[in-house]
Amino acid sequence: MTNETKIFEDIQLSHNDKRDYRHITLANNLQAILIHDPDTEKSAACCDVRVGSLLDPPSAPGLAHFLEHMLFMGTEKYPVENEYSAYLSDHGGYSNAYTSQEDTVYYFDVQNEFFEGALDLFASFFVCPLFTETATEREINAVDNENTKNLQSDMWRGFQLMKSFAKPDHPFSKFSTGNLETLKTTPEKDGLNIRKMLLDFHAKYYSANIMRVAVYGNDSLDTMQKWVEEKFNDIENKELALNTFPSDPYGPEELGRMIEVVPVKDVKTLDVFFPMPTVQPVYRTKPLGYIAHLIGHESEGSILAHLKTKGWANSLGCYTFLSQQDFAAFRVNISLTDTGMEHVDDIVAIVFSYVGMLNKEGPKEWIMKETKETYDMNFRFLDKSDAADYCTRVAESMHLYPPEHIVSGPELVFDEDISDIPRYLSLLSPSNSLVTVSNKKFAGKTSEKERWYGTDFNISSFSSEQMQRWMNAMQLKDDRTDSSALFLPIANPFIPSDFDICPISDDWKATHEEVCLINGPVIIASIDDNYSENEQREGEEKQIESVSEDEEVEEDGVVPDANGRALRTWFFQDSKWLVPKVNVYLQLVTFEAYATPGNVAFSEMFANVLTELLAEYAYYADCGGLSFDIRNTQKGLTVIFYGYHHKLGTLMSKTLEEIHKMGDRNEALSPCPEDVYSRVKEKLLRQYANCVFNQPYTHCMTGSLVCLEHPRWTNVEKHAALSNLSLADFKSFSSHLIQNIFAEVFIIGNIAPHAAKEMSRSVLETLGCKKLAESQVPVRRSVQLQIGKEYIYRQHAKDNNPHEVNSSIECLYFVGPQCGPSSAGEVIDTSGQNGVALAPIVHSGDVMEWSVLAISSTLELLSHLLAEPAFDQLRTKEQLGYIVHTSHATVASRDCLRVIVQSNSQDPIYLDGRIELFLQQYFDEVLTTLSDASLLDNKKACIENLLEKPKNLDKESSRYWSEISQGTYFFSLKRKTAEYISTISRDDLVNFCTTFLLSGAKQRSKFSSQFFGCEQMYPTTAAKNEKDVYIRNPSHFKNAMALQPYASHEDHLDTSHILA
Repeated sequence: MTNETKIFEDIQLSHNDKRDYRHITLANNLQAILIHDPDTEKSAACCDVRVGSLLDPPSAPGLAHFLEHMLFMGTEKYPVENEYSAYLSDHGGYSNAYTSQEDTVYYFDVQNEFFEGALDLFASFFVCPLFTETATEREINAVDNENTKNLQSDMWRGFQLMKSFAKPDHPFSKFSTGNLETLKTTPEKDGLNIRKMLLDFHAKYYSANIMRVAVYGNDSLDTMQKWVEEKFNDIENKELALNTFPSDPYGPEELGRMIEVVPVKDVKTLDVFFPMPTVQPVYRTKPLGYIAHLIGHESEGSILAHLKTKGWANSLGCYTFLSQQDFAAFRVNISLTDTGMEHVDDIVAIVFSYVGMLNKEGPKEWIMKETKETYDMNFRFLDKSDAADYCTRVAESMHLYPPEHIVSGPELVFDEDISDIPRYLSLLSPSNSLVTVSNKKFAGKTSEKERWYGTDFNISSFSSEQMQRWMNAMQLKDDRTDSSALFLPIANPFIPSDFDICPISDDWKATHEEVCLINGPVIIASIDDNYSENEQREGEEKQIESVSEDEEVEEDGVVPDANGRALRTWFFQDSKWLVPKVNVYLQLVTFEAYATPGNVAFSEMFANVLTELLAEYAYYADCGGLSFDIRNTQKGLTVIFYGYHHKLGTLMSKTLEEIHKMGDRNEALSPCPEDVYSRVKEKLLRQYANCVFNQPYTHCMTGSLVCLEHPRWTNVEKHAALSNLSLADFKSFSSHLIQNIFAEVFIIGNIAPHAAKEMSRSVLETLGCKKLAESQVPVRRSVQLQIGKEYIYRQHAKDNNPHEVNSSIECLYFVGPQCGPSSAGEVIDTSGQNGVALAPIVHSGDVMEWSVLAISSTLELLSHLLAEPAFDQLRTKEQLGYIVHTSHATVASRDCLRVIVQSNSQDPIYLDGRIELFLQQYFDEVLTTLSDASLLDNKKACIENLLEKPKNLDKESSRYWSEISQGTYFFSLKRKTAEYISTISRDDLVNFCTTFLLSGAKQRSKFSSQFFGCEQMYPTTAAKNEKDVYIRNPSHFKNAMALQPYASHEDHLDTSHILA
């Protein structure tokens, strides 16, 4: 360590944060924060350069973003283009970067023992980048591909449109992504060399004194400081002054205007946009946070509650839209109904009337106090996050906050000072606003077109009538606005005060805790509704008495499957995170939910209506750190509660009661009114219709599932079914839905076992869960593909979004029992002579587990090996498209290798050929000669990624719930997979590829889902190849194919931990 480095360690941290921190300033004025976490399994680093697209030269919009791409493409010290990405991939890491208005951010993570090597590669970006001619030429295409990907995105189009309304001479008004025109065609026409411009831009702006580096690892602070000094001190300090920009991107001439926009999707939105002075100097009081909390409230008296009562809106969002060093913006975004579109001026008046009410009431100390308490509480129990994500947040904070507040600055309200609020509230006025309305009805009626995305729009100044009315509304004098319906929320009853950690009893510690820590959750309640509670407890007591401490019982006769029990409860008491939080997952299993397209639509309606009915009540809970979510699945309904334990039971009880009411046999008692039903139905129909505008690769993935899963309903089918269904139909369906459910419950966190069991019993008592007949248990089966065939399903933009220029392909290479002959032994050579020594694949006992495990483990390792070379070849070298993805996936319950490419230049047939060629070349040139050392490194990286521990309670609970909700219950799957990967040899991989993956492989089964962009010719006739099966109608295809047998995993559940 050098004496020239300045050290600061008095950094304010969360009570829950046990890591060590050190802030340092190097001799070249680069600032870094070092974070020592002895428990981390990955090390990470981030460099945030205070240079963004606001500094793009007018002659090359997007140059800052282009430079971000180029920095990955080799340096003088490490000239091989993909050396950095290959090093990270070989050692379990990844990297990414992004460019914002003011910053360019680079980050990575890697296995701990390879951190120094990765850090050296990383630091060289900022010391000696190459920007070679060949890489420059190619990577322009990558930037153009990225831009093309976003052309049909309403989010990107809307953001650029707002930028275009700024002052023409303000840097915020510029196009910031870049494309071929701005980075190649126009510069060449003007006699400019884009590579020289890159070098000049880097030389001018990339200075050590405006870089902030975050370094995170398990090495000591001294060690990490030494590395940072050695590797980053060579970055030149150009002693740049902090870049500043005019504080008024929007002046009087740009404001007070109404914009009518034609969106891509069928959306109906109203945006009220207010430019603001920067909020960074007032981070201690966060006045815009106070204002957003009230304007965005959803309880009685709020803007949204009032609009819903009138049937004009579905949702409202309110937030700081921009937060730059020199300026900011505040945004109110409202999703409108069809009726709401007819009342835009009225809705804007309601917004300004609410602002007027806030002005009249003045800032409230009790609200600020409550807000501060909530910030304090959430910071006290702040969760850990992934190392790379945390580094990016901390590195950005270093530009915004003094060293002592780098961690706490964005998380806390430091002072209960309300004096800043009126100044910002006064800027929420009609004359300081832009009002944007987006609706398809404006199509063909616009006179303007945005330069870069082609968005059609109209723009005009507010009429004198509009301006006068909205000013009157602010003064609570608008006769057409009922200002009495708008008032402040009450004190939040859901703010918790009990943060005690529930102790783990000696009995639980002795008999259950170790099992949980090693194997995952255990079943603590499995209640048959044929028993009374006393009979149930007596049975459980006898059961426990008959089990020795080490014995594991398979209760085939007691818990055969969902038929035999009304409720099953899984439990995991937290002894690791020690936070006062609980997560409760409910899976309400019912055949009704996915039986027909109409049932699926009504199940989604049920979830949406319940959310609507609870919105005002649940919003207080959300502000108090509690949340609930309900969604439909192919098994039924999933309801999730998560947050602080103190009042979670209150929210859960209220929600369960509302579910019960909605399913009341007496439909007249159902709480769903006509206006709520109509509003939610309209919203859901619009969502179904808008799915045609999804990204092409999403269409490919959905297309695969529609062809391969049974049942699987399309959005078109759901839209058609829901269109003709009434409120009476919905109430009838809801009754049937809730009267025929089996409940599977998972409770994890700060709660004792018996309290968890009582919580699960409340589910049974409130919802009246019952046994399901075998024919009522929802089962998802997959199509049994034939070995040696290639199945092809094609879609075209003209049938979806006719303006979508991108094409895409998803290639699925299936391996395993679902892909082949009826005789399990035929699926794979079991002799071991071919190097793939797997047991016969059958559907019982350990044999199935072993064979499926071997297949999935081999695919896991193979996809890890393929991912970086595929990206380097197909994206970086061939420039096929911005999106290139390779992974081991489970599609339609089957293991496969997945390869996805999305391109704006090539059609899916060409992409398919390049993917096949890449796989063959990788096999011939890399895999067959892979060294033992390289294989060992990659196996180690793959294993460490699999075994990486969750960073917080939510991540851990999600991992367990995935197994429970899917009905697999294989909590040790990752551990078993890692163990198997350690045994795989190069010969195993070679024979696996020649058996299953390569063209001509004897056990190959491939499915290709293709999407053709609007500029690509769609094949109208199938090629004459007897091995190809072209799917024109997924339903007809599935009806003609055999389905894979269904295998239940419930017969082997361990019930030895059931509580008396």
